[in-house]
Amino acid sequence: MGRNAERTATQPDAFPALAGPTPAVADAGAVVEKLPRAWCGEYRWRGDPLVQRFAIAFATVTVRHEDGRVIAGGRAIIAVPGRRYALMVSAVIDPKTRRIELREHRPEPDSPDFTTDGVHRGAVGPRWQSIRAVWTQNGTGEKGDLVLHAVGGTGERPPACGHPSV
Repeated sequence: MGRNAERTATQPDAFPALAGPTPAVADAGAVVEKLPRAWCGEYRWRGDPLVQRFAIAFATVTVRHEDGRVIAGGRAIIAVPGRRYALMVSAVIDPKTRRIELREHRPEPDSPDFTTDGVHRGAVGPRWQSIRAVWTQNGTGEKGDLVLHAVGGTGERPPACGHPSV
């Protein structure tokens, strides 16, 4: 997450009750088929007006046989005014509750003002077309909100998302 030094971590989680019963899809194999591969959206640190544009493409979506969770991996583009980062993402999704943990890895270019030391925790929407998650920074506890929506795409590369900078 791109960051600036003037943020507070005092706001409560914005999406605490998103997970609930999933209509028609609780089987992990069905989730692998149904989960969109391309996502667009925005991230915002709490207390910071700067909007970060997100584009994610899941190139792989599989079932982890040990626990039946869905594992997705791929690439992301995060754009802020004047900067653009490419990175790897990985997600673990519980197909019964739709709970998701999304992690970021290996940003390029590597930058001291960008951190991947945390996790987005939230839920996939009831029709598998949206993701709402709260980023929690390890150590500081700083938080931010991520909102993604499914878009057409194969997962081969992050979608353009209609933003000139992404």
